[in-house]
Amino acid sequence: MEGCCPELPEDCWRLIFARLALCHTRHLDSPSLACKHFLAIANCLVSSLTLRFPFRSPSPFSRFPNLVSVDVSFGFFGGQLDRLLRDLAASGARIRTLDLSGQGPLPLCRMKELGRSVPTLKGLVCSRVKALSDRVLIVIADSFPNLEELDVSYPVEDGTVEYPGEGLGSTGKVSDAGVEFVSRKLGNLLSLDLSGNYCISDRSLLSIALNCASLRRLAALDCEFLSGDGVAFVASRCRDLESLSVNGSRISLSRPGANVFLVPGWELQSLDLSGMDVSNHLLLAISNLGGSLRRLILPRCEGVSLQGVSEVVQRCELLEHLDLEAAAFLTDEAVKLIGFRLTDLKFINLSSCHRLTNESLRTILTNAANLEEIRMERTDLGKGTGFSECKFRRARIRRLRLGWNKHLDDEILSEIIGICGEIKELSVNDCLRISRVRGLEKLEVLEAGRSGLSDEGLEEVGRSCRGMARLGLEGCRGVTEQGVKEVVRMCKALREVNLSRCARIWVGLLCWMVIARPSLRRIAPPGDFHPSEAHKKIMLIRHGCLLCTSEEWGAELRNGCRI
Repeated sequence: MEGCCPELPEDCWRLIFARLALCHTRHLDSPSLACKHFLAIANCLVSSLTLRFPFRSPSPFSRFPNLVSVDVSFGFFGGQLDRLLRDLAASGARIRTLDLSGQGPLPLCRMKELGRSVPTLKGLVCSRVKALSDRVLIVIADSFPNLEELDVSYPVEDGTVEYPGEGLGSTGKVSDAGVEFVSRKLGNLLSLDLSGNYCISDRSLLSIALNCASLRRLAALDCEFLSGDGVAFVASRCRDLESLSVNGSRISLSRPGANVFLVPGWELQSLDLSGMDVSNHLLLAISNLGGSLRRLILPRCEGVSLQGVSEVVQRCELLEHLDLEAAAFLTDEAVKLIGFRLTDLKFINLSSCHRLTNESLRTILTNAANLEEIRMERTDLGKGTGFSECKFRRARIRRLRLGWNKHLDDEILSEIIGICGEIKELSVNDCLRISRVRGLEKLEVLEAGRSGLSDEGLEEVGRSCRGMARLGLEGCRGVTEQGVKEVVRMCKALREVNLSRCARIWVGLLCWMVIARPSLRRIAPPGDFHPSEAHKKIMLIRHGCLLCTSEEWGAELRNGCRI
């Protein structure tokens, strides 16, 4: 192979491969199989590595010399996390970020070893880790003194882990003492997420404000013992704070004398008040942020009104991200009143706003020319006039979530696709009137669980969406082996398929699938079949494909994992 193009310089090959890797590094898989020369070039271009299941020897970390990010979040490693961290430490990789979310309990000895071997680590994500405690925080702070980003949100309690002794680290939970230790040791923190640690109080916020003056992002959702005074103190001391995520019954951010949003010179860019009681007075205070605010997240908030939201979108002209999930005041008319001000919007979530119809989506599409993601699940989408008369196009939209809309049918979806023809991720879960999806040549992810999709519709998906990588068909009654085989044959990049609760598909089809499509890496088996550890091991070792349950598939989607 080295003699095929002797006149082509090495730099040219690197540029070609870099172009292939722009969208996703999986596009390097095929050329890297051609020869050792191409494999070496491809390996050098991989900067991030995602692992979802145990690897076979040799270790993958030494294969990629330019790794800067490793993600093993919500992977199925069982007891092999210790080995993974050991191999990562031994590889000498100079990574900057490591995501261990959904794992645990963390092997503390390996964490210490990793800290000694990888001094370059700047970001550590330990969200939803089992048995997270003060003791784990102490090890993290001591082992990684250069951390700038730390996420220890929503720990999962594990009664099997014991913490003998007394004092710091013996409680089995994250407390104020642990947060104080972290803030003293990691004074260069720029981002800290403490959400879901219900034992911490304003004492933690006081320590953070005094020791982490350069903090830019603070998240402390679902921490009931925090108060507005604590948050205001952080805002007054951390003058570079750009992102704030808080909620709780004791927090009143705009009460007289302690209005967080009137801190002089504070240019907050992102605000998340999920589930709070948000009054008009609070929204008017938020609008004081003016041109700096870019992200406003208000899902499931009581008290939100049209007047307050209108004031915010009028004054915050650079708003790019707006989440109004389950906003009771929203109607088609309300969306019209605020829609014309959303010209710079890139993301909008209107899910669970049950009175919104086609008219609201048309308003959003008409005014927000820069939109990249729309979420309108559990609405009345499908009712009202269609989109056939819309002559504009929204080529920037990449992700569309329209699940649980009982009125959405093939005709309306086809018209929406005609406007948003560049979609890469589409969700139509529980849309029983959707029987086909076509016209999306760039589609990579389709979640159509419990929809009306049939074999005929699957064949159309296979013909028009050749780049499909992830396909969810859980509970689709009209899908049989014939339709699945057609998709597997035509979609050469297919990596993940969910067939759980598909009663008309025989479990024996799995063997044919992994042989016919070697790119497959994860399958949720059909029917009520629950793979044993022996089945999983055979499929993993022989074909490099992991068998998982529908619960595991759903958990990954809920936690925002993408292919």
